[in-house]
Amino acid sequence: MEADKKRDIVLILKINKAYNLRNTEDAKEVYAYIRKEKPFKSKLGEVFQNRVRVLAKGESSGFTCLLCRKGNAPDGVICPQCAEKVYG
Repeated sequence: MEADKKRDIVLILKINKAYNLRNTEDAKEVYAYIRKEKPFKSKLGEVFQNRVRVLAKGESSGFTCLLCRKGNAPDGVICPQCAEKVYG
């Protein structure tokens, strides 16, 4: 189970870096991929999938960070503090 979560975090971060999920078209593209491929196996992956679904609908305000669950995630996924830790 823990391995699934770690794998999902890596995929979430790759997607977040490659796509602007605040852009509805990008979010729709990612959501279509997620629905087709079903790459996520953990609860965190499920939460991310739901987040992308909401972003694909154009609803994009008040998201908490998926990693720390505390900070505001202006990109819809992770807060600036976690992004700094992850991406440097």
